[in-house]
Amino acid sequence: MTSARLKRLYLVAAPGSELAARDSATAFSKRVATDQAVDTQLDATLAAHVDSVYRYALRITGNVEQAEELTQETMLRGWRNRRSLKDPTVAKSWLLRIATNLWTDEIRRSQRRPHQLIEPSTIPNPNPKSTPEQQESARQALAALDQLPPRQRQVMHLITIEQLSHAEVAKVLAITAAAVKANLAAARKTLRTQLKDVYKEHQGNKT
Repeated sequence: MTSARLKRLYLVAAPGSELAARDSATAFSKRVATDQAVDTQLDATLAAHVDSVYRYALRITGNVEQAEELTQETMLRGWRNRRSLKDPTVAKSWLLRIATNLWTDEIRRSQRRPHQLIEPSTIPNPNPKSTPEQQESARQALAALDQLPPRQRQVMHLITIEQLSHAEVAKVLAITAAAVKANLAAARKTLRTQLKDVYKEHQGNKT
């Protein structure tokens, strides 16, 4: 918007001296520039976490199409409410919290529960530099993770894959720190049982 246009708007909205209108228009222009800079920075901050949102969405929905839709809706909701994000350093957990809320609402509406991730193509590819044996172990671990109860799966994913702290997970899932600890312990116990062969092989490779 040109300065002349701003000047005319202010003259109409707040009649007064031409000098006052010019000063107001200048101040408004500066505010607009500042707001645009803030928005640009927030947009970049949110965009940096889209992969994390998609991984999480895939883990809780168990379906590629639903994960993509949930990711899109999460990012859109985050963008619309970006000005409420006071601390950019918590953008990741903030977006994951939005995704959790959206999926919880979807479950309530449709009265369905997340199902097991059964399509091999939906499991993120392991590190391409790893050996075939390591890739297979990673796939087995992800498959076992997807068989956990929903809450345990969420907690385990957020802590082990997204590297969130217990406190951050508690905020994302709106549960207590004690609940995070209990679900994590239960998930690890189950995974140790289901992946005992993988664990033994891994320990053997380290010796």
